Amino acid sequence: MDSDTGSSLTFDLRGLVWGIDSEVAQISSLCRRIDGHVREVNAARAQMAERLLVLDALVDAAEDPDLRRWLETVSAVPVPSVLEVFPDRLYTD
Repeated sequence: MDSDTGSSLTFDLRGLVWGIDSEVAQISSLCRRIDGHVREVNAARAQMAERLLVLDALVDAAEDPDLRRWLETVSAVPVPSVLEVFPDRLYTD
């Protein structure tokens, strides 16, 4: 093996390793961003759960049937429904 081939192979291998390092760094950065968003969503979910508990207590405390019915009406929130479309590539082997 001549020295040009050896140094070319070494250069190519370094390029491959640097490319992999770059991809790992990008994926790690993306994972950190996703983790941050998940923490934000979980915090918002916990805050909403606390608010719903307070709202439930308020409705339960209403002794007047008309007031209770009104509270149940104004506090009823429709659950959004979104049609999810999954690409065919997710279901193929």
